[in-house]
Amino acid sequence: METRPIARKDRREPSADALKQAKTAAARARRSAQLRKLFIARNSAADPAPPMSRLLKGGKGSEVRMQLMLSLLWFQTDSTSVKPLPYPAQSWARLFDLDQPDAAGARRVNDATKWLEKEGFIRVKSSPGIANEITVMEETGNGADYQPPGYAANRLRSDPDRVARHLYVQIPEEMWLNGYMSMLSGAGIAFYLMLLDQYSFGTNIGEDPATTAVWFSPKVVSERYNLSDD
Repeated sequence: METRPIARKDRREPSADALKQAKTAAARARRSAQLRKLFIARNSAADPAPPMSRLLKGGKGSEVRMQLMLSLLWFQTDSTSVKPLPYPAQSWARLFDLDQPDAAGARRVNDATKWLEKEGFIRVKSSPGIANEITVMEETGNGADYQPPGYAANRLRSDPDRVARHLYVQIPEEMWLNGYMSMLSGAGIAFYLMLLDQYSFGTNIGEDPATTAVWFSPKVVSERYNLSDD
């Protein structure tokens, strides 16, 4: 299928402020974010839309919703559980390189936070004068308390049917440190996640994933990812 450019036309490289914020964030984040494949794709067209599709189609602000959800998972450093994360909206806005991070950018982050809370992806504790505390729920959107997928899969390794729902891909920290998370549109981030999903199926012996082509049919895009060609 033919695809459109996924980088923003008005931004060829991340700002120095965004890169600085990413470096600061990396000191308290994972080397790579773990993301359940069920966030990206569904197993059949009869299943509900995957969360990635819901975030993209949830109206204005899809880009910041995608950035915020993935970044919250990047911050989940505990190998067995989840802890509330206090992080000011202004800091998220700088990490995502949003315009006017102390004003309009922070409002966009707050709007994304409210949407994710309403849809059951996070819990938010608000206290006057301090940053909201965000607790991540399972990214599949089923309302369950969050457990890192690697830990959950290992705990259930004797039960293949239950392990399957915790299969995951890893988003390297370079997505943030090199500014890609701030440069890509919401659709661009989604396409990157689709590639991770496809490559996670494995390649033939001797093939280099970096040079192995992946082809998406419109049927796969529609049935597996619940997205349009655009």
